[in-house]
Parts: sequence; C-alpha cells; structure tokens
Amino acid sequence: MLRLLHFSSSPSSFSSVKRYYCSNTKMVGERLLSKERKQASLRLCNVSSHMTELLELRAEKPSLHVVIIPGNPGVVQFYEQFVEAVYELLDGCASVT
Repeated sequence: MLRLLHFSSSPSSFSSVKRYYCSNTKMVGERLLSKERKQASLRLCNVSSHMTELLELRAEKPSLHVVIIPGNPGVVQFYEQFVEAVYELLDGCASVT
C-alpha cells in the first residue's frame, strides 16, 4: 500500500508550500531503482522511397507487435524512452517499433 505523508512547511518558508514524501520504501527500491531497461535500437529503413528512422525493441517470442507512429515532433530520438517504457510495461512479450 502506498501512502503519501504530508509535512507542514516550516515558519520560514512559504505557507502555501506542501511537501509529500513516499512512505513505501519497498516501492522505491523495486520500481524507481528497477533493473536496467533494455535499449531500443535505431535503424534506417526505406519506406515508399523515403529513408525513415525506426526505433525498435524486439521480443524473443512476441505475442504482439506494437507500432508507434509519432506525430509532432517527428524526431525519432524524442520517443526513445517512450518505446522502452512501452516494452517494459508489456513485460517484454511484445515487439515495439
């Protein structure tokens, strides 16, 4: 169970400032300091006569393939962490491009 603890501000600080602290140290150890994330690979591909950058993470035995079509900005490196997070949330059971 996650509980947020509220500590009132000290008299010397602004009265509207509130501080919240996570009281679940197990969650911090497991989620925030989790195992190293698998890195997405970048490759160039010819799509309809246009060179296109692709980011991908391939699963060993994928049960699903997720294709992400970026909007604006269309810079592929902008989506690198997102692709890696989607792969991790799907427990590595899906390939993500």
